[in-house]
Amino acid sequence: TDLAMRNIFVSPPEPPADFLLYDPTNAIYIGKTKLLAMPFYWTYMRTTNPHIAVVGISGSGKSYFIKTFLLRASYIWGANAFIIDWAGEYKEWVKQSGGKVLSMGKGAFLNLLDLGGMRPYDRIKQVVRSLEILTDIGKYPEQRRLTEQALEKCYLVAGFKMDSFKQVDSLGKELTPPTLKDVQRHLDELLESGTYEFPAELENAIYRVKQFTKEGQDYFAQQSTIKLEEVLNSGLVDFDVSGLPDEVFRGLAALSMLQFIKEKMRMEGWAHTKGIKLFVVLDEAWKIAKDDNSDAVMIVREGRKYQFSLIVGSQNPTDISENIFSNVGTTFIFRVKFERYLNFLQNTLNFSDYIRHDVSSFGVGECAINMAFQTSLRFSETFLLDKVDGEEPLIEYFL
Repeated sequence: TDLAMRNIFVSPPEPPADFLLYDPTNAIYIGKTKLLAMPFYWTYMRTTNPHIAVVGISGSGKSYFIKTFLLRASYIWGANAFIIDWAGEYKEWVKQSGGKVLSMGKGAFLNLLDLGGMRPYDRIKQVVRSLEILTDIGKYPEQRRLTEQALEKCYLVAGFKMDSFKQVDSLGKELTPPTLKDVQRHLDELLESGTYEFPAELENAIYRVKQFTKEGQDYFAQQSTIKLEEVLNSGLVDFDVSGLPDEVFRGLAALSMLQFIKEKMRMEGWAHTKGIKLFVVLDEAWKIAKDDNSDAVMIVREGRKYQFSLIVGSQNPTDISENIFSNVGTTFIFRVKFERYLNFLQNTLNFSDYIRHDVSSFGVGECAINMAFQTSLRFSETFLLDKVDGEEPLIEYFL
């Protein structure tokens, strides 16, 4: 007992150097550990999967860490990054870093009925599921059925084959997809015909669709100006949804892009070589990250096989679906003050009271890191980082 009380015989709550250090040409430097000042390099080769959760109060350093991480991932692995930017906080940084900004509500349009390589039947299911996540249409089965039928009718009228992945006309030219305005037109015609037995349900279904087709708010009812193939292979891309009018519009934009990304991931198939093609960043998108039916959950479950990684950030750890939180390979915990959130993190990640005390009093940039290593462990999976050693894009000043 006397010997154990002496610090020299006590193993510090940090992984051994072999688990912290890695080839700097094939790993991302994050910072130095708090106790032994050991450099920590993150690599997907050490964890069970490449997905990352980042939690902490506003101003604790979450966004700064994500920016640093993405820049270094681009330098080292040549990985692309797609940021779903809820509040528009990344766009200036992306511009400075030489990336591409797509601003929904400020010139960019996304046709909700674009197929993105899917069959029309599959896309219809995705659109309706998105509406169920973001609105209460799931409580009204008749309105849901009317919307599904109208979507199917519009694809058929436009010459689409409902069970085919390839959509071309008799001359081999790619077909132009219908839009939500076509869906509204079909429902209006059905109402005017006077043959439908539940006109009140039909009127409510039309009202729901009209929310997305009004002049000045038809961001999802025009042909797309966003080309998915270009977006996912353009290095650093910021998908800014802050210009959209409310959470439903923002959520619909985010879910649609996640759905297109997920389908592209599956079409490209299983990757024989290790590596990461694309980091998808979902920051403060609580309505999307929290729902178990969200496509973010599917990317977390399947992404490792296809070289896709999800980085999900939130001020409130309980705003992240348990299906996501339980499947991420690495969690970065910046300052968390609220006791209920600390309880959730401690119970979920099983770290000590010593770590908990530090998490509640962190300064800006300080964090705890929990990693699910690939090997069996005889040491703590959660350790403290002195601070994130950040990365800033070079800004040119002209006099």
